[in-house]
Amino acid sequence: MDSRYPVIELWLSNQPHSESDSTENNRRQYLNKQYINTAVEKLVQSDFSREVLIYRPHFNAEIRELSVSEYHWLTLINQGISLGKALDIMSKTNKLAQEFT
Repeated sequence: MDSRYPVIELWLSNQPHSESDSTENNRRQYLNKQYINTAVEKLVQSDFSREVLIYRPHFNAEIRELSVSEYHWLTLINQGISLGKALDIMSKTNKLAQEFT
């Protein structure tokens, strides 16, 4: 997914946590504020964009940032392009070389 919004920070700031330990709860609240502050900083950038992967291992939602090469590769595969052709396209656009040098 390509997003103009800081979805990783927003997602992290809304993750559930246990409130049994007040020290842990205070730490978590501090982290939530940090995630929100970072998200706000990115929202004011007119050219902000991020490629992310949202997936569900064992039915638990996870999110992570993708490199340009990973995003390009997954976009090609999602379009139904064969693995061989996708590799050819990636090598011709030099996406693979940029990632591994």
